[in-house]
Amino acid sequence: MTTSEKESLLTLEIQCRLNYCSSKAKISDWAAILHQTKAVLKLQPGNAKANYKMGQALDRLGKKEKALGYVESSIKELAGDQIA
Repeated sequence: MTTSEKESLLTLEIQCRLNYCSSKAKISDWAAILHQTKAVLKLQPGNAKANYKMGQALDRLGKKEKALGYVESSIKELAGDQIA
């Protein structure tokens, strides 16, 4: 498998996991979202969507302080994208 193919598969995996999180948010399955966002952040630590979804899930589970850190990371990442 070429490097390009590996990168494409990684991108696809991340997209699928984040789409799954969106579906699970509709039914308030916050534990599933935590599991998937942890996996995405392992693959791509600066992923703004994963950080936001992690923060959202933690907030809904009552872990507000921890949630804030993920949401702040998401905002920083998005701000960096707009500057670049």
